[in-house]
Amino acid sequence: MAGLLSNKSWQAQEYYNEYLELKKQLLSLTEVQNINNTFKADNTKITEEINEKTARFKIVLSRLKEQGVSMEDLVLLGAGINVYSED
Repeated sequence: MAGLLSNKSWQAQEYYNEYLELKKQLLSLTEVQNINNTFKADNTKITEEINEKTARFKIVLSRLKEQGVSMEDLVLLGAGINVYSED
């Protein structure tokens, strides 16, 4: 039996790790942005960082797709479900 990503290339594994890190960073940045909005603070720098990370996130998603990792796979993994199949 193999996990969802176990039959994928090492590149897919690396992109998945980057996906997880970017996802965490974007969540954190948007939380700060929301707090700043509440207190009417300047979000220019945070917005720029969100835009940069979002652009990279889109590239990583595209690379994962090229490596055979579907968006459905990412949703399942993100929900903590690692589907196993008979090999």
